[in-house]
Amino acid sequence: MLRILKTNEFRIGVLSSIVATIILVSIFNPLINLFWNFLKNSGNQFWTSYLNGIIVETSKGNDRIIFIIFSLVLALYIWSIFTIFFKGKKVKRLDNLLERALDKTIEISNHYTEEYRSTVRWKRIKRIFWTFRTLEIITYIFIFVYILSIIIKTTMIFSLNTTFQHQIVILKPYITANEVIKLESDWALMRNYEDFKNINELINTKLRENNIKK
Repeated sequence: MLRILKTNEFRIGVLSSIVATIILVSIFNPLINLFWNFLKNSGNQFWTSYLNGIIVETSKGNDRIIFIIFSLVLALYIWSIFTIFFKGKKVKRLDNLLERALDKTIEISNHYTEEYRSTVRWKRIKRIFWTFRTLEIITYIFIFVYILSIIIKTTMIFSLNTTFQHQIVILKPYITANEVIKLESDWALMRNYEDFKNINELINTKLRENNIKK
């Protein structure tokens, strides 16, 4: 073992590995950082857009929840339609047929050379089978995420509006009618998260000025 460590070939190999690692890091590290920054910025933009959308819906009051619930019911209906479709007799028969064809092809290919696995028929059967499976999975994931986003949006809208109305009821004896109207107007005019933060900061300031503890 010590003899191997002392050989020139080993030293050259270690040195080559170190140099190759340095080169790879110098090349790929900027690309990785660029990709990570892209993902982070895209995620921030998506979250900001999603949050601003919720704020706009919140400004319309709890009446907006009726429309959102209707959207949820519609999504559940679409979910059930896809479930019936993918679990229907024709589709189930096609699914079973593809599975049997795939199993049979595998069984046949095991008795022949490795070249059979790369034939057009083998590739075509695999492509049809996995395309069908992938389509089913993507459809279920899309509908599930859509329903989940509606539930989150509905919960947040109801919670934010309820909290605002509760704070207005608390403040009414301590501020003027015009101040109440102004707060309600600002709430209805919200268009982004910054507007929401400004209104909440103003409400918290009014609460502190009047020594009100929620």
